[in-house]
Amino acid sequence: PRRRGGGGGGGYVVCPRIVRANHDCSPNAFQYSIAGRRGMVLVAERDIVAGEEITISYHMHDDVTETGITPEMCRAALSHNWGISCPPDCACYNPQQRALLSQARQLYQQMREAGRQEDVSAALTAGETLLSLSDASPHFELSLLNRLSVLFTTMMAALLTDETLPRAKQYATRVREANAAASLGDPEADMIETLCRMVLCGLPCTHFLRARAYASFAA
Repeated sequence: PRRRGGGGGGGYVVCPRIVRANHDCSPNAFQYSIAGRRGMVLVAERDIVAGEEITISYHMHDDVTETGITPEMCRAALSHNWGISCPPDCACYNPQQRALLSQARQLYQQMREAGRQEDVSAALTAGETLLSLSDASPHFELSLLNRLSVLFTTMMAALLTDETLPRAKQYATRVREANAAASLGDPEADMIETLCRMVLCGLPCTHFLRARAYASFAA
């Protein structure tokens, strides 16, 4: 699934509205590019009340899919590229959030590795533990796109065996909800929606979906 601030293609484009959004290490919105279009889409991470400033992250420190990015690296990039200095009470300095982020990244990598090893039970356990970690902690919450990525990966793991196909259907419903919340009908969102519908339709699509699941963990 797509990434916040995702680009690709190597070109540059100026988005007059999005450039007005200031940085925040705990933003209430995110931006991503849509394949084949010269522009970006701004999507709310949560409900934004009237009069509240819309903020985005110029350099994410809390992406669970990126194990090599540290808050120190992000603060250095913010300072060098935009002259931004995070205040002492910024989320990127929060030791509890940092510990939970480290745990979440380990769980995500465990889920991916278990999927590659076809250890479906371990992959599902890691995915559910990661989702529970985000839901239960006031100091750490998955972004919409990270939640979509975790749910999608867990669904693909559940497709690897006949015994876990019923759980794949359960995840497909959750993936569709997360996909709808995190997208505006771009091609990748359409692909995810199509896969989820195929999962929910059952046996006629099982072989194709299992091949896609193997491919997703091999990537």
